[in-house]
Amino acid sequence: MRAVWGGALRDRIAGMATPIHCSIRGLNVYNRATAISARSIGSRRNVPMPDLAAASLLTLAVDRDNDCAEVRCSGRLVAGVNDRLYLEVSQLIPSCKRILLDLTDLTHMDSTGLGTLVRLYVSAKSAGCALQLFNIGKPIRQLLGVTHLLSVFEVIGNNNIRCG
Repeated sequence: MRAVWGGALRDRIAGMATPIHCSIRGLNVYNRATAISARSIGSRRNVPMPDLAAASLLTLAVDRDNDCAEVRCSGRLVAGVNDRLYLEVSQLIPSCKRILLDLTDLTHMDSTGLGTLVRLYVSAKSAGCALQLFNIGKPIRQLLGVTHLLSVFEVIGNNNIRCG
């Protein structure tokens, strides 16, 4: 038996399809189920743009002293902000013999942040520069330990005492 889409059935379905304006993309969504309403899609929220959200994740402060540089990192070293750290530190490599990354206030690091540290280590090593990590917090130390990178980096603690 063949279904016929005509007459009263088509008019009934067309009557149920009410347009709902989706504020996220500015599109009209046609709803055939009457249970979905504009309220269930969600209200308009003020969400920061990716640049603004990323800028608040990581802050860097650079102190230079002749051929040494100290970079204080605070916040979260995650995807989206890792290139910022790489660009800042890689500009220091040609003119510095020693770069100290102070990770005292770094609260979180993901795999892209870990990859950035490795990239910086390779760049510094090939340029004859020493890259040292200073005051690593427990979560960052655990991440470096699990990935067996704690032995690769030169880790120093308070008063420039070598820890790893």
